[in-house]
Amino acid sequence: MTHFPHIDPGDGVLVLVRTDGSYEVGNHKPLFVPEGTRLIGTWEPVQPPDGAAYAVVVGGTLWHFAVENVTLSPLAEPVQPWQEQERFARESLALAQEAERQQRPADAQRLYARVLVEREACGKTPDELVDVRQKRAFLLREVGQMEEAKSRV
Repeated sequence: MTHFPHIDPGDGVLVLVRTDGSYEVGNHKPLFVPEGTRLIGTWEPVQPPDGAAYAVVVGGTLWHFAVENVTLSPLAEPVQPWQEQERFARESLALAQEAERQQRPADAQRLYARVLVEREACGKTPDELVDVRQKRAFLLREVGQMEEAKSRV
């Protein structure tokens, strides 16, 4: 059993995604989570017995992150998870917009993917994410990923 003496069940944690990955979360189709995505969650009391993944509840949904794909750290001080998550999303959005202004569509679409995950984690509804989804789909088409673009609109 994976156990970290410095993280107790229910403690707040920061998950930093170190490698691109696809995650099956809730009832959604696989979700692309790019490197650099930051998620605030709580340490789940029941961890996978093989120790290969961390179980963390993010935005009310249980995620299993492969240990080798993320850095997990306890939150140093109490935060409002949705506020901190929203702050991360705003920072990622600013980076995406800057990449777009610099005419780096491949970087911009990856950053918009990050914005989507971070905004969903702070409770944004699908309607509130339409603009970002459309922006990412446009950029996916621009970089030649037509099939991916069609599936993301």
